[in-house]
Amino acid sequence: MVILKDETLLLIYLFILDLHSNKVKEIKDFYFKDLVSLNNLNIDNNLINIIEIDSFKNCGIMSELDFSNNELEEINSNIFEKIDVFFIDQNKIKPLTSLSSLKKSSYLDFYFNQIQKEYRIMSFGNETLSFETLNLNNS
Repeated sequence: MVILKDETLLLIYLFILDLHSNKVKEIKDFYFKDLVSLNNLNIDNNLINIIEIDSFKNCGIMSELDFSNNELEEINSNIFEKIDVFFIDQNKIKPLTSLSSLKKSSYLDFYFNQIQKEYRIMSFGNETLSFETLNLNNS
């Protein structure tokens, strides 16, 4: 018989987390630190405008991450290195930094952002990227 004294230990087995429509304003670097098995995070339709750089450092490879319908104005793509499907549509993103850290992703959705054309060109540069789908419609 094993007695767990710390309830957070149980979170290491959490695969799917749905936090949509919760009025979350920022993602701190310790929010997901114990969620090493997290595979799918839906955090759309919130008020997120800040994602700290180490927010997903301890998470494994995520199959899907949804940050749609938030207040993000920029993202550091190094935060999201291990994501297969990434929804970040309907935010306020203007500068789009290099996408090379997302080269393992198969689907990226930046639909309805405010990405300026010069940033779109700079984002790709001479990098070899292998997305199956990259949606920049209405951006």
